[in-house]
Amino acid sequence: MARKMKNVEKETQTMTWNSAKKLKYMQNEKHKLEDLEYGKKP
Repeated sequence: MARKMKNVEKETQTMTWNSAKKLKYMQNEKHKLEDLEYGKKP
């Protein structure tokens, strides 16, 4: 039982880590797009 809880905890951690990574990636992409927009302006 305790072992199963530990697994769930680990999975939750991985999920949070993955979504955090995804969020960071999405923010990076957004900044890239913004940079392109600013670059177009004279």
